Amino acid sequence: MQKKVKMAILWIIILIAVDITTKVTAIFFLNSGPISVIPQFFTLKLLYNTGAAFSLFENARWFFVALTLPILIIGWRYYLQHIAISQWFFIGGVFFFAGTIGNFLERLFLGRVTDFLSFTFGSYNFAVFNLADSFLSISIILILYAVYLHEKGNGGIVHE
Repeated sequence: MQKKVKMAILWIIILIAVDITTKVTAIFFLNSGPISVIPQFFTLKLLYNTGAAFSLFENARWFFVALTLPILIIGWRYYLQHIAISQWFFIGGVFFFAGTIGNFLERLFLGRVTDFLSFTFGSYNFAVFNLADSFLSISIILILYAVYLHEKGNGGIVHE
């Protein structure tokens, strides 16, 4: 169990570092304007979000900081108790904590989150987001899949 926890912490740190690196890179290279990677589909566009997803609850920095801390603490306790459910749960938890902490640190120290990934589908512009947001989306899918397999039977259970 301890080995799994250490491995999770290592991966969380690596993913947070990747998230922060991409945000710093976006700030450096996108200050002069957006870069079209795949015309009319994928653009790198620098935006600062002081709210939550889709810029909901803008300028609520301390609310999000205060909300995130108990989520991290309770979530970590739950994760440690259930880390052996499956590899899917293990990986989903890593993505959850990396995404949550990545955005939390930026919100705590800078009062906003750097978003820079922008997709367009026809006339629909999807919300601009960052890697930490992607990590959170991936975590939801993986954790739900792990729970589904666990509820279904022994699918995905890791025996140590």
